[in-house]
Amino acid sequence: MSSPKRIAYVTNNPNLGSTARVFLDWFELGRECGIESTVLLPRQGPLKEWLDSRGFANRLSSAEPLSKKRLLGSLLGISRAFLLLRRRRIELIHCMEHNCFPFAWRLGKWLNVQTVCHVQYRLERGFTEWAFGNQHPPTAVVWTAHSQRFDSSKAVEGLLDNSLEIVLPMGVDPSRFGVRATSGMEVRESLGFTSDNVVLGIACAFRRRKRVEDFIRLISVLRSEFPEIRGVIAGGPVSDEMDYTSELHTMIDREDLKNHVLFLGDLVDIEPFHQAIDVSVSTSEYETFGMSVCEAMACGKPVIGYAGGSVREVIGIDDCIAETGDFPRLLSIARRLVGDAKMREQYGRLARRRVEQEFNPGKTFEVLRALYRQIS
Repeated sequence: MSSPKRIAYVTNNPNLGSTARVFLDWFELGRECGIESTVLLPRQGPLKEWLDSRGFANRLSSAEPLSKKRLLGSLLGISRAFLLLRRRRIELIHCMEHNCFPFAWRLGKWLNVQTVCHVQYRLERGFTEWAFGNQHPPTAVVWTAHSQRFDSSKAVEGLLDNSLEIVLPMGVDPSRFGVRATSGMEVRESLGFTSDNVVLGIACAFRRRKRVEDFIRLISVLRSEFPEIRGVIAGGPVSDEMDYTSELHTMIDREDLKNHVLFLGDLVDIEPFHQAIDVSVSTSEYETFGMSVCEAMACGKPVIGYAGGSVREVIGIDDCIAETGDFPRLLSIARRLVGDAKMREQYGRLARRRVEQEFNPGKTFEVLRALYRQIS
C-alpha cells in the first residue's frame, strides 16, 4: 500500500505546546517524505506563526460540528474547509484532538476519505456516544498511552469495533530539545541560585487536579533538612479555577516560603526552565501523557511524581513513583534524590536515554506512516 501524500490535520489548539508539540516534528518529518500537510486551526497564535514561518499550508477554521442552534454559521465554516481541502486534493484527515472529531468526520465523509482520531484525554461515555455513535466511528484511533486506552475502555465499548486502534506516545525530538544546557545556567544565575542550591521544579497549569500544593509542601518539609533547597513553578492560573491560584499564594505566605518557592509564570520557551532544575516533580492526579515529564527527561533531569495515569508509564522507573496522593512516599523519594547528586545524575542519564528510545518523534512517525498506509 502507498502512503497518502496529502494529509489534512484538524486542531483546536492555537499554541505550540501541549497536544501540538509532537505534531510539529511529524509535520517536518512528513515533508521530508514527500507528504504535503494542510492544517486547519482555530485562530491566530503561535502555531499559525510557526506554520507560516515553515511554509506549511494552513487555514483558520473553527472545528465546530454542524449545529441546529448555529446552523448557518457552522455550515458556512465546514463548507469553506471542505472547499479548501478538496482543492488541495486531500487524501486523509487526521484529527489532532478528539473533540474536533465530529467536524473532521463530516469533512471526511464529504471528501470520501478516511479519518484518524487522536485521543488526547481520558474519554467519557457521554462524549463518545455523541462523537462516535450513530455509525460515525473513526477509521483509526490513536491513543497516547496504554493507561489512557485502558481507562477509556468502558467509554468506547461497542463504539470502535470497526476502528483500528494503536498506542502512539507523544514526545520531543532529542536532537533539538534538551541540548541547551547553558540556558539553564543562565536561568539559575538570574534567579540568584548557586551551585549549592538543589532546585526542584514543576511545570503545569494551576488546576486542582495538578495538586501543586503537594509540591509546595515538599519544599516546606525538606527545607529543614536541606536549607539550600529551592522550588520553582512554571505555569499560571486558568480562568475557571482562579481561586486555586490564590490558595497557592496563601500557602506560600503561611509556610513562610517566599525565599524558597518562586512562581515563574507561563513560559513559552520551557527548555531553559527544565535545564535549570535538578529534579522535576509531577504531582498531577491524572495525565494522559505527561509532556512536561517527557520534556524534563529530554533535558537529562530525574523525574519523580505520583503515578497519575500515564506518568508511571512515561518515567519508567518504579523507584521514582508514588501512588497518587501518597505524599509520605513522594517525600521519601525526593529526600533521597535531593541528598544524592550521583543518583540524580544517574537517573537523569536514564531519563534522557528513555526519551531517545521510546518518545522520539523520528521513531513514532514511522509507526504513524505505517498506520496511514494501512488505512488508505
